[in-house]
Amino acid sequence: VDEGVDLAIIDRLMENAGYPLGPFGLVDYLGAETVYTVSHAIDAATAGRTPYPPHPRIKRLFDAGERGFSTKEK
Repeated sequence: VDEGVDLAIIDRLMENAGYPLGPFGLVDYLGAETVYTVSHAIDAATAGRTPYPPHPRIKRLFDAGERGFSTKEK
C-alpha cells in the first residue's frame, strides 16, 4: 500500500491465495476501532515487545472516525 498498490488488489491476491479475507477487508469487517484497540492493548500489555504494534494507518483510521463495516447501519 505504501508503494501505491491498491487495497482491493492486495485483498484479492490474499483471497486468491486461500485466505477468506484480505487484510483490508478484515479490518473493514472487524472495524478499525476493534483492530486498533486490540493491537494497542497487546502492545501495552507486552511493554512494546509485540511483533505486531498498532500500525500507524490503523491509528489514523481510528482517529478519523473510520470505523468500517462493523459499525455501519444495517
